[in-house]
Amino acid sequence: MENNENQFPSNNQGFSPVQPVGFDQPLKHSGLGITSFVIAIVSVLLIIIGSLIISSSVSNFTNNEDLLNEMFSMTEQYQDQTELGNKILENEEFKGAVTSMLGAMVLFVGAVGLAFLGLIFGLIAVFAKNKRKVFGIIGLILNGLVFVGAIGLFIIGLAGMAAAS
Repeated sequence: MENNENQFPSNNQGFSPVQPVGFDQPLKHSGLGITSFVIAIVSVLLIIIGSLIISSSVSNFTNNEDLLNEMFSMTEQYQDQTELGNKILENEEFKGAVTSMLGAMVLFVGAVGLAFLGLIFGLIAVFAKNKRKVFGIIGLILNGLVFVGAIGLFIIGLAGMAAAS
């Protein structure tokens, strides 16, 4: 008997049993999923900031009755469109309104571009194996809403322009 005990020692220097993957370790969040989620939040914030800039600019422009009356009188005075355009562009308040509108448009285009990038990252994160998919799914949904919403607004704008002409 003593010979058997020496033959099979009970110390733990041998191989450890194989553990199934995922049962002893919690799954990590996907880095691309977190990136997609952060991009979605940034793109939504850019859209909110752009909307605030446009609403503020339009509010300042339309509440200035002197400027509106001046522009209407210029419209009646000048028959040449180029001369009228040059005269309107000389107005500092109008320049400020146009500049802020262009800045807001750049924010909107940037937000849509970021949303498209976040959409790609979200798709990759959703199909990644052995990773949590929560942030990837949330990022995919938010970026998809921003991207599809922007395309929808663009199509509505095109339809409105076609109906107006």
